[in-house]
Amino acid sequence: MKLVHPRKLALRGVLEAAGIFFDLRWLALGEARQRILSLWTPGAQVLRVLDNAQSANAALDGLLLRFPTAQRLDCARAPGVPLLAKGDVLTAVPLTGDEWAALAAPPRSLVWAQGGVAHWHSLHNATAEALESWLDVSAIPVLEVASLGATPARPQVLAETVPLELRERLANVPPAAAEMADVVKALRQAREGGAAEGAGGRGWRTHLMTILTAVLRPLMTKQSAQKSVGGQAGGESDRRSDWWQRLRMRLLVFTRIASLLGQRQAKYIRRMMEMFESGDVDAALRHAIPLSSMQDLEPKPHSFGALSPRDGLSITPQQVGATSGLNFGEELYEHLRRLYRAAFDRLVAQGRIEEAAFVLAELLQANEEAVSFLERHGKLRLAAEIAEARNLPPGLVVRQWFVAGERERAIQIARRTGAFADAVTRLERGDAKQAETLRLLWADVLASAGNYAAAVDAIWPVAEGRRLAAAWMERVIETGGAAGARMLARKLSAFPESFADVRAQVLALLADERPETAHLRVALADSLRKSGHTREIQTLARATARALLRDAAANNAHINPAKFRELVDFAADGVLRTDLPSLPAGLPLPLQQHGGCLRLALAAADVGTQAITDAAFLPAGRMLVALGEAGALLLSRDGQRLAHFDQPAQRLVLSDQGDRALALAPRGDVWRLARLDLLTRTATAWCEMRLDAWAPDYDGALWFVGADDDFYALDALSQRADALWRVPGVGHVEAVARSTSKCCFLTTDWGIEQWEYELPSLTLRQRLPICFEGEHRIVRCASLSVSASGRMVDQSAYLNLDEYETNPLPLQLQVFLNGGMWHQQTLSEDDATPSALVCGGDWAASAVKMPLAEGYGTRVFLLDLNAGKVRAEIDLARTEHAALRLSPTAFTLADEHGRLLVLDLTNGRWLRDLRL
Repeated sequence: MKLVHPRKLALRGVLEAAGIFFDLRWLALGEARQRILSLWTPGAQVLRVLDNAQSANAALDGLLLRFPTAQRLDCARAPGVPLLAKGDVLTAVPLTGDEWAALAAPPRSLVWAQGGVAHWHSLHNATAEALESWLDVSAIPVLEVASLGATPARPQVLAETVPLELRERLANVPPAAAEMADVVKALRQAREGGAAEGAGGRGWRTHLMTILTAVLRPLMTKQSAQKSVGGQAGGESDRRSDWWQRLRMRLLVFTRIASLLGQRQAKYIRRMMEMFESGDVDAALRHAIPLSSMQDLEPKPHSFGALSPRDGLSITPQQVGATSGLNFGEELYEHLRRLYRAAFDRLVAQGRIEEAAFVLAELLQANEEAVSFLERHGKLRLAAEIAEARNLPPGLVVRQWFVAGERERAIQIARRTGAFADAVTRLERGDAKQAETLRLLWADVLASAGNYAAAVDAIWPVAEGRRLAAAWMERVIETGGAAGARMLARKLSAFPESFADVRAQVLALLADERPETAHLRVALADSLRKSGHTREIQTLARATARALLRDAAANNAHINPAKFRELVDFAADGVLRTDLPSLPAGLPLPLQQHGGCLRLALAAADVGTQAITDAAFLPAGRMLVALGEAGALLLSRDGQRLAHFDQPAQRLVLSDQGDRALALAPRGDVWRLARLDLLTRTATAWCEMRLDAWAPDYDGALWFVGADDDFYALDALSQRADALWRVPGVGHVEAVARSTSKCCFLTTDWGIEQWEYELPSLTLRQRLPICFEGEHRIVRCASLSVSASGRMVDQSAYLNLDEYETNPLPLQLQVFLNGGMWHQQTLSEDDATPSALVCGGDWAASAVKMPLAEGYGTRVFLLDLNAGKVRAEIDLARTEHAALRLSPTAFTLADEHGRLLVLDLTNGRWLRDLRL
């Protein structure tokens, strides 16, 4: 074995240590244990390493403390020998690339230098130390305690699909024959390209089939030609044709199937075919093989005759008895299909409905036909079970459970898959009353989730629901934002008698000249333009057109000239049409197009009095602020307190509509969850559960979280910690993001993987490994974030083992797209520590603790992901914990000193600069 003599024998400087080794050859056992106990944190591991080197001269004896996460450590002041992690190898020696290659240390080993030579020591035989045995607790009195309750269980998954075994479910269907499993296994092996065991005699069987085919082909060709030109017909001809077909299939099974699968399996298939042909249905069903097992049995067609060149290149419209190759798998498949279809007809004639449905669903794989057949014969629950178990379209599954009377399950599946509209459409074709009932339930679910605008759309076709729709319209208007502005026009169109009330609200919006509300007036104008031509709507359209001109002149909004002309024509304002000025050429300058970088520095004295742990900018311009154990506040546009929610709130999860939120507060290993209703201004406790990562927003009904190596869609409307969907065993979830059409999350157990699901169908579209560039690089301290669009952002410092003494380490932010690195941005060359990271849409925001002008503080970087440029830098003096949030149009920033800022991402204007 070649000896490796490292150029450098020890680590130096400040580094991120993965662990510490305590050499018991030079350190007393008691002293080593004391040092380990002083450094131990939850999740740390202590191993006893004894004589596990590849060389007897490099024997090692000591205790290894492995940290749960890398810890910053000054090598000169370390209580033991610092260790760095390179993959699954721990090293106390700064090896170069060629030294690593020469040493070839295996996974789960420890690299050590002794006598100027590097050795590796296997950790596979290292034993875990029981730290509790190190402590003498005999003098500590034992107190009686009372339990605070059971540890929160995993979320219960509602309406989870249960596998359906039809032979077990249907009492009248006989159990499968004992030999069937072996035959199906052989068929599967054949489809995968390998013949089953015992398949011998392939040569003579193939030769025999060639001879028999040469003899029988002229007879079959002659009969086929006669039938194709209208020759022989009638029962005698059909019987002769069936006889020839059965003979051909027997020859096929005897020769080709036997050579491919084996003689025993071929005999089984031949016997099964005889049972169907003789009408012994009960025995045939015991032996019947699903057609799916016969598909693609032999991908490459085989010719039963010698190959010969074509006589010409002309195309023959109808060639009788062509000598092309024969795919015997397709022939056998088609023959069995005819046998199964004949058995189905026979069972239907005998009134044996369940057995007939078994033939459709299990043997023919005609699942939708089976569902329809069972429904026609009153087997509604069985039809619903088959529809769900066979993954038929979600709308059909919802419809079947609904007509079967299982409304709760139907609603849960519809909520999980977003299939309400399809289910209503399917019901309307046959039962308008049932469809109307489902439509009302759909609207109620939407309203319960706070999506009142969609609830209005869902319930509007039901005349009896118009009064409820009017109440929901008021909720949308009260919530504000662009949806509220659009709903004003819709309310006036639906209820002309509300003109006085709507007019007052519209005029108040038009009189507001602030830039941040300009987009609301644009939304109002677009909705008015699409409304009906009524005098009331035209009156408001005229006032709206003038307000848009004012916004355009002030560079507060972008007005499409063509749409503005449509609005003026719609308003029938002759004076404005005649004197219509040209729209100003100047437009609000998007933040992405700013030439430089916005910079803001908040001094140490520029603080408030309350610590803010999280904050969210609401659609109507209000703010929701989390204050930790002090609860949460709802603030007006000018920072006035509108409501206080008496529920602990360390983190916030905001609904898409901005009318409700979830408040999270840590309780040891679990999180306490509460619901905040921002319209009624009430707060209620929800549940406690373990959470590893979660989406920062939700649609009001489903909230995506990762917990205990599973990924869930939690039911945010349930009174318990219930889930409507689960992906088990994905690994540790590090980050989650979602939009109305996608959900992405990152797992970090075996490297970093990015999962992408399509919403609302919850269909997995991508699962990508993230590829980091460079070799021999050790991450110092990392945080990860992902956007719903699939971009992943990694905020890390990297240490190249060839340059291990580099100190301080540069902090970099890396952007990944489709699994590969797309952009790398250096945030700081100084001694910096990542603090927070968020990613959303076209933006990423990073908070970094680093030296500032007034001492140590936090610098926040706002990165434009499209251009790969930093567009804003905000210095927060003496800030340790910054809360960041990105929405499609705004960036919100808060810290523990009561600072609260909101930046408009469309034009780079500061919307809020408050102190609490």
